[in-house]
Amino acid sequence: MSDSQVKRPARSGFTLLEVLVAVALLGVVVSVLARSAIEGMAYEGDAGRRTRASLLADRALFQVEASLELGPPKALHEESQEGEEFRVTLDVQPIELGPGGLDALLGAPEEKQGTGKRGGAAAKAPSVGLSLYRVLVNVSWFEGLHAQSVTRSSFAYDASAAAQALGSEDEEKPPPPPPPAEEEP
Repeated sequence: MSDSQVKRPARSGFTLLEVLVAVALLGVVVSVLARSAIEGMAYEGDAGRRTRASLLADRALFQVEASLELGPPKALHEESQEGEEFRVTLDVQPIELGPGGLDALLGAPEEKQGTGKRGGAAAKAPSVGLSLYRVLVNVSWFEGLHAQSVTRSSFAYDASAAAQALGSEDEEKPPPPPPPAEEEP
């Protein structure tokens, strides 16, 4: 038998070039997945800090609202540090209601021009001496080089003064008539 007639076994396996291409593709896929994992961890850390900041802001707002049972809030500006990470700023400022005051919000009867009366009867505008306050809580922290913050705002009033003012209006109104009794046939 000659050399040309000898059957050579078919080569099985991969060439060096095929292995290099497979390793390169695997490297690209792994680097993309690693980048996604790192970004996911960064987003998770940001979400965790934002949640803790939201809870701190809610707690500060609750403390102001809970203190309303003791009386009206006092105007203040207060800054505090929570741990090493967060700075909490609390602002309580009075709100000027203007000439209509809270009476306009409560639906006080308006006087007709020139007559001083509404519907033929003298209109008595209630005098409600309530003070409204704007409560603003800001929790800030640094995320890398950028400042981040969570803000909560609310309005506060003296509940005992409101109950007293609204109760005095209710006393002036006559009680509603009882419902008509149903007759049985």
